[in-house]
Amino acid sequence: MRLKRSPVPKIHTSIFYFLKPLSSPIKNIRDEFLSGDVLSNFILFCVLFFFPIRSEARSELDIRAILDLAEKNSPLLLSLNADLESLFYQRKQQGKTQNPSLTLDYGQRSAANESGAEYALQFEQPVYFPGRKELRQLLVDNDSKIKGIQLAEARNSIRFNALKFAYRYLVSAGKRNHVKERLRRLAILESYIRARPFITPQAKTDLFIIQRKILALRKHFNDLELDSNKQYEAMNLYLMLESVPSFQIPFFRKE
Repeated sequence: MRLKRSPVPKIHTSIFYFLKPLSSPIKNIRDEFLSGDVLSNFILFCVLFFFPIRSEARSELDIRAILDLAEKNSPLLLSLNADLESLFYQRKQQGKTQNPSLTLDYGQRSAANESGAEYALQFEQPVYFPGRKELRQLLVDNDSKIKGIQLAEARNSIRFNALKFAYRYLVSAGKRNHVKERLRRLAILESYIRARPFITPQAKTDLFIIQRKILALRKHFNDLELDSNKQYEAMNLYLMLESVPSFQIPFFRKE
């Protein structure tokens, strides 16, 4: 049994003829993409796109930025500001006359073996003595002054502690990096002495001294590493940073 192949419709044939001229440009684009020029341009685009994001992630903090971050991330300051705002609106409320209240009651009441409906109407309007509103406003003003003093004291304490721990971390990190560099140099000297083909008694003495210094510096480095982490966590209680920033704060020297 022989099967006859059905002829391709004219519509499909026209589509194939339409796509045929596009095959060569698509092939050229593919060859150019696989070539080195397009790949180098793509790599350059990625470098220019991602490196600014990375540089922004590692921010540089000066004294003003540290103080602003500490005030912004303090829940105590937010709470005190909310209390001051509440007292402001409370003072405005104390200076106004309250609206009258009207109460209407309805029910059943029994008396002397008889029952009937009972109605009650109650009207209340607070009437203040002269100077009573001003006195209540004055009390709210005193509370606002006390809250303002507490806010200023809390702000100064937070700013001082944030900057204090930032300086402590910077000093501790500087000492740690200095000891780390000394360890690196002593390790180079140790490897240089060990690499000698013939070790003299003087070289053995120098090697022993270097090894003792390395042990002492490693202990000192561990202590500085621990202190640096402690100071960073204390500072981060106020700044709420996700990564270690780069500080641009000056050192004060006595002259």
